[in-house]
Amino acid sequence: VSTSNVHYDPSDILKAISKIKSGPDHETIASAVHDRISRANLKVDTTELMRALGKIDLDKAFEAHSSAMDGKLRKHSGDILKAVGSVPDHDTIANAMHERLQNMTMNVDHGELKEMIRRIPTEHDHGA
Repeated sequence: VSTSNVHYDPSDILKAISKIKSGPDHETIASAVHDRISRANLKVDTTELMRALGKIDLDKAFEAHSSAMDGKLRKHSGDILKAVGSVPDHDTIANAMHERLQNMTMNVDHGELKEMIRRIPTEHDHGA
């Protein structure tokens, strides 16, 4: 097979392929259908739909939804309040830092650091 000299001319297949007409453009078809539907004067009786919608008790549906949301938010806010409540206050943090700085056994002068800490305002700046 490797020594055989086979020549194949695909010109007849290429001619046949070139004669195939391409399909319609889908966007053109969709646009034409949309235009015709939007111009159509359709008369639809929606009384039955409106009557069914009128029977829905929206207050009851909204109340159920509101109760479910309220329950989830209460649990979530309770968890947040518990976490915030467990955070140590400013005095506890400051005293712990002061104690650790005093107990350090390094040959470092903490005078400048202590002076900077003394300059920190101790009153809450939230407004009185």
